[in-house]
Amino acid sequence: MPMRKPYLRMLPLFVGLTLLIVSYSNTFYGPFVLDDFHSFVKNADTHIERFDSEKFINLAKTRFGIYRFVPMLTFSLDYLWGKGEIYAYHVTNLAIHIIAYLLCISFIYSLFCIPSIRVQSPQSRLFVALAVGSLWALHPVQTSAVTYLVQRMASLQGMFFLGATTAYVKARLALLNGERKRFISWGVVLGLAALGAFLSKENSAVLPLVILVIDTWFFDGRMVRRILQPLINCFQKRLGKVVLLACTVVVMLGTYFVMDHLSKGYSGRHFTMTERLLTESRVILRYVGAILIPRPGSLSLEHDVELSTSIFSPITTLLSMCAIGAALFYAVAARKRQPVITFGILWFFTTLSIESSIVPLELMFDHRMYLPSVGLVLAGFVALRQSLGRVGKHYSESEKKKLAWSLMAVVCSFLSLITFLRNEDWRDPVTIHADAVRKAPRNPRAHANYAVSLYLAGFHEEALVEAEKAIDLGRQNFEEDVVSAVTVVAVYMERKDWQKAIAEGEKLLAKSHGRADADSMVVFLLRLAECYRQIEDYSKAYMYAQKAIDVIRQYPYLRVERQHLYRVLVNLFADAEKKGVVLDNTLENDLCLDEKIAHALFAFGDWEGARYFAQKGTTDGVDAQHLVKTIDLLEQRTAAQKAQWEFDDASFLIKVAFFISKHLSHDVFMSLGERIIEHRLKKDPYDAAAHLLQGWYEFHRGRYGEAVSQAKLAIALAPQWAKAWIALGFFEQQAGGLEQALTAFQHTLELYPGYPKREVLKVLMAQLEASQMAGPESVISMRTETEEGQEGSFTY
Repeated sequence: MPMRKPYLRMLPLFVGLTLLIVSYSNTFYGPFVLDDFHSFVKNADTHIERFDSEKFINLAKTRFGIYRFVPMLTFSLDYLWGKGEIYAYHVTNLAIHIIAYLLCISFIYSLFCIPSIRVQSPQSRLFVALAVGSLWALHPVQTSAVTYLVQRMASLQGMFFLGATTAYVKARLALLNGERKRFISWGVVLGLAALGAFLSKENSAVLPLVILVIDTWFFDGRMVRRILQPLINCFQKRLGKVVLLACTVVVMLGTYFVMDHLSKGYSGRHFTMTERLLTESRVILRYVGAILIPRPGSLSLEHDVELSTSIFSPITTLLSMCAIGAALFYAVAARKRQPVITFGILWFFTTLSIESSIVPLELMFDHRMYLPSVGLVLAGFVALRQSLGRVGKHYSESEKKKLAWSLMAVVCSFLSLITFLRNEDWRDPVTIHADAVRKAPRNPRAHANYAVSLYLAGFHEEALVEAEKAIDLGRQNFEEDVVSAVTVVAVYMERKDWQKAIAEGEKLLAKSHGRADADSMVVFLLRLAECYRQIEDYSKAYMYAQKAIDVIRQYPYLRVERQHLYRVLVNLFADAEKKGVVLDNTLENDLCLDEKIAHALFAFGDWEGARYFAQKGTTDGVDAQHLVKTIDLLEQRTAAQKAQWEFDDASFLIKVAFFISKHLSHDVFMSLGERIIEHRLKKDPYDAAAHLLQGWYEFHRGRYGEAVSQAKLAIALAPQWAKAWIALGFFEQQAGGLEQALTAFQHTLELYPGYPKREVLKVLMAQLEASQMAGPESVISMRTETEEGQEGSFTY
């Protein structure tokens, strides 16, 4: 009998793992939705059939950057072993959640090993750890981070975050027990886990703050004091005071820069920073309700969130703020009496702080509760356990244990059941989007995505109704007009009603509210092109195909859509050739079909596509070879100018002055930047970068003539530097030399043929030409427009 006890102790864990697997057993073929597509389904960088150093490095250069490198790496590994099959991604998501479950148990168990908490027996610690971990992992709120594939970013970050906090507690316990080797070992684990968290999602930035809370709450802040005391002693000395002052200035500048950067992020949102901050107080309480009262009805892919325009509108904003303030006050005031409960409350608010404060993100998503819910489940469970312990004083210890394990079995089974039922909503795109529409009927994106899923499932009439609802609900910077327009046009295309498809498409394009999904915009433009091809209006079809190329060039992650574009162009040129229609007068008639497409793509700036068609087997002539060589030359020029575009090769002082001019526009900082440049020019009067930067400072001061002179000096010193020529164009424009500005801009495009904002610059050049023809009166208005808008688009 004694030999069986270790196995019996592990039985609850095996049961918990079994329930967890059963809860997600119906998700392995759940559909790709929403952000899945642009993140990894259509992202060629994650479609890896074998790994090499170049492909590995490219994963850090996706649109998510280095900060989400680990999730992108796992998507690539899933593609590698699963051959792109959807089950592979789901298996990995569930595996991550299982590891997070085990780490959650380990963290809670380690927490209750801390002497200050005083949990007497290992059996009690194990029960609490298994209970909290199981309640958390089996909770239906986690489905959005596990079943929704791209939100692996949240579950991965949570997994590493729990690993890091567990390692910190174990390291501190080892230090208390004088176990130096174990302390170092756990310190290494802490560093690796923290690195994994930081490379999974940006809100891991709160990890040091959580560790600070752990040390303060459970170890009396001894480690913090041990680290800070030498710094405090240093700052009391004269040199230390200077360093402290410098650090304060750096922190203030950093805060200014961060706030400025965040405020710019609200330009594409339907709410302001203040409105978001106020609204999040209500959203946080909705999160609390969803965690404490587990029910699938509170969970959705989309949510209707009414904006808080002031503290009193709606009045629940004030009530929510008071509730949050009271919870935080209790967490601090009751720290000594209830360390675990108050720690759980602080964990919840701290880990939620980045996504529920001033960062310009969407207002509410379920996956944001993945890591914060650990703290709330911990606090709620301990509070409930203490309350039941008082009520059940007349029970014996044996009876209490049996009752506790029985209740946990019932509750975990119930959570497993409702999690399974919630996952049933994810069985196909129609069901999950129908669920979102039912729970968020005023959300335009919910209706737009439901319309797409209905169309793909063959329910065209229903799709048309939902698309029209989405359009009606649309508003500035919070709409899915283009997504809905794609569906509307597609339905009429299915009916072969090309004229109606064109009429509806043109109308919806004209009334678009502004911001549009780039993926959908490309599809929409290409469908309009196809409609015009069908009615033999080839010039309009060609125009929309060109617009689609412009969008693709702006967003490199849309490379997959190029295949659709090329099919449209092949059909368009083939039909035009049969009908004897000339699509582009600049193309020679004796060129074959692939050569014509290659030249057209080259003119549109799609060099990759031009090279592809020029190198096809049917285009082995001199013209195709010449085009390929031209592309090679232009790519070399572009690479050279791209390397010189930033001031990377400039001196340190010039880099500082560049940073000031770009980010710190206050007069005090601008004066400092000017002095830095003056010092640099005295030291080296032949520094082209210094002269160009001096020109920008003169430009910001409104001294356009001096700015022109400085740009010309920079060009004299570096005549092949496109950055100097574009600056000269802006300076000349403001000084009234429109012809000289046009010449400078044209030279910029010749030197830097792959300039990322080439099309925008061409638009500006066209406006300048129109102003030049209109006369001096229009020059003034053109100056004002450029002065207001050019810095964000072109400068630096």
